[in-house]
Amino acid sequence: FSQQWSAAITQHTAVNQGGQNTGNGNICCPYTSQQCKVQTGYAATKQYFDLPGNRTAAVYSDGTAVVTLFNDEKEYEVDSNGDCQSFCPIKGGMFPFGVPSNANDTGAATYNGVKAEKWQFL
Repeated sequence: FSQQWSAAITQHTAVNQGGQNTGNGNICCPYTSQQCKVQTGYAATKQYFDLPGNRTAAVYSDGTAVVTLFNDEKEYEVDSNGDCQSFCPIKGGMFPFGVPSNANDTGAATYNGVKAEKWQFL
């Protein structure tokens, strides 16, 4: 695995409290169900991982970010201009991103209709 990478991460969440699945991913409350509640959320971030530089960052859709500089032993909250808003002390360093040495590649698989490589962790 590369030890320097970036990724766009999206997350869609639905909390269904009495709604009915109407197909195509739609969840709706029946007109007669006054206690029904459906909540949805969406989040998008750009994630950076830099093991040689000993740093990570997560940049959110509004431009704010959390930047971790392990050499400085600090995690920073920054605004959309990159100005520090607060920081927390941290201890410890980064670890390489990868598959554990005791994992077995069991071959091609399909997950939720998407082709994938299946790994088994012992």
